[in-house]
Amino acid sequence: MFLISKLFTYFILPPGIFTAIILISVLFIFTGLRKTAAVILLFTSLFIYLLSVEPVKDILLLPLENKFSPFEISEAQNEDVIVVLGGGMYDRSPAKGMKPSLSPDSLKRTVYAFYLQRELNLPVIAAGGKVFRSSNAASSAEVIKSVLVMLGADKEKIYTENESRNTMQNAEFTAKIMEKYTWDHALLVTSAYHMPRSVLSFRSAGVHVTAAPTDYKTDRSGYLWYSFMPHMSYLKDSWNALHEYAGLLYYSIIKP
Repeated sequence: MFLISKLFTYFILPPGIFTAIILISVLFIFTGLRKTAAVILLFTSLFIYLLSVEPVKDILLLPLENKFSPFEISEAQNEDVIVVLGGGMYDRSPAKGMKPSLSPDSLKRTVYAFYLQRELNLPVIAAGGKVFRSSNAASSAEVIKSVLVMLGADKEKIYTENESRNTMQNAEFTAKIMEKYTWDHALLVTSAYHMPRSVLSFRSAGVHVTAAPTDYKTDRSGYLWYSFMPHMSYLKDSWNALHEYAGLLYYSIIKP
């Protein structure tokens, strides 16, 4: 099931889907369907442009980011533990002496989890495995823990969930840790665009969660002329949003 979900992501979302469309268009050209190929390529170019500009990126992201309100310390509800989800890492970073380093999304989540831990004095579960990495590689959770300790968190109050390879498994394996320590209510930390799918996963696993979103991708300050210029960072943010919608669709199919 995990492999199927990954293949779905690779071939249904950009750039895989656009690569496939371009290859089909080339085939049409060689078979004499030049006008059909031209129309397909024109619309493909338009879609790539739209996904690469800020207004469209925001249209895709805002429903995800606005699903849950920002967490306020004053609104804490006697949560038992903070759960922070990994969001990618680099196995060998020169800046860390060729040791693992967190991706920007993971680092933002980790710093926010540290802030919440400092304010609420709660234990932390860092959740995230190795996906396709070898058994000798560090897990995302282990790297998150090392950063939390570097920031000043008590390592005795940080627990790791090292086996998960996707958000659904994050929830399932974290639920087992919480059951072991009789924790019922988690404060869930992840990127705002990732929060709807994360909350759905944890609630499906029987975990009572309060959302604590961070790492917002939308500026919300209005647009200028250059907002309509294509940019790679906007395309990546559009991909993040499409990936979440695809994940929500996938979850609705396998867990109706």
